[in-house]
This record gives sequence, C-alpha cells and structure tokens, in this order.
Amino acid sequence: MAPEVCQRKEYCGLASDIWSFGVIIFVMLTGTFPFKGTNEKDLFNKIARGLFRPPETIDFEAKRLINKILTLDPSKRPTAHELNQDRWLNAGGVAGIAKNNLKNMNQSGKNL
Repeated sequence: MAPEVCQRKEYCGLASDIWSFGVIIFVMLTGTFPFKGTNEKDLFNKIARGLFRPPETIDFEAKRLINKILTLDPSKRPTAHELNQDRWLNAGGVAGIAKNNLKNMNQSGKNL
C-alpha cells in the first residue's frame, strides 16, 4: 500500500500502482516485504516514512530502481513509460533472474 493511501490522502491510482510494482519487485528479489511492522499502525507508520533497507545481495541496478519507485513523493516516482526504459528491467530484471534461477536449478537436477 502506497504511503498516500496509508495516510488516507487524495492520490493518483497510477502512482500508487507504480509503488506497488516496487514492492512486488522487492518481494520477488528478497522473499520478504520491504516494510514490516508489529501491527497495522506500526506498518503504516513505516510505509509513510519510507523506511526500508534493501539487502546487500540485491543487484545495484535493482536497488537503484526500487529506491526510485519507493519514493514517498508520488510525483517523483517514475512513470510507466520511464519504467519501460529502465536498463535493469530491459536487461531481464526479475524475469531474467527467475529464468537464470530455473536454468541453474534444472542444470543441478533439482525438482521444482
């Protein structure tokens, strides 16, 4: 949930969707959510302050993209068009990582 939604402010659906896309990328790369709270109020507070830390294991370009997307100011988030131009996404992004992981698992003989 985007910070503007958590704070019950008027918001642009597209900018909030872009935020959600950033959360999804984070989850796909780490297996965890970028924001964690002990309860709903604590969680919303952390989202509203934009407090998260990507693990060091995430690729630099992926971190750059996530940080751009999970920007508190909706007007400063990238647009869908700008995301389509992003070099990490165009280099394969999450899909490229998933494809490589599947290839490595198949080569190692692991069952999915």
